[in-house]
Amino acid sequence: MTKDKMLEILKEVRDFFTKNPDWWPTNDLGIMTAKILDADHAIRSAEPTALDLIAQEREKQISKGYTVEHDQKYVQRTGISYSLLADRLLYNGDLPDDWNMDYWIKLRNLPIKRKLAIAGAWIAAELERIIHLENKES
Repeated sequence: MTKDKMLEILKEVRDFFTKNPDWWPTNDLGIMTAKILDADHAIRSAEPTALDLIAQEREKQISKGYTVEHDQKYVQRTGISYSLLADRLLYNGDLPDDWNMDYWIKLRNLPIKRKLAIAGAWIAAELERIIHLENKES
């Protein structure tokens, strides 16, 4: 069972007990659910994994409008892929011509953990763009 599926089930159980407080935790199922939710809280409080950080960053990018369609237009316009941007960010490469210098410097001065999350999200964006193109061709 995936982590996401487990969390989905936990949310359903939590919602049930929220709507039915007389069940909570007066029986074995209620006690077990309380223990599971305590474990869920401990998991959520733990330091995020590398994949969590990359996924969070990619979600943030998408929420700002950096969708597959946007990314495709950017690559077509500039010839610069997001995987190349990731490389430039991590290895102090040149500023892309159409980027704001102050913003690029800000990115380059971030702590390495943050830069890796951004670069990982850019690589994920490039993969999404390529997958999108392949699906359109089939």
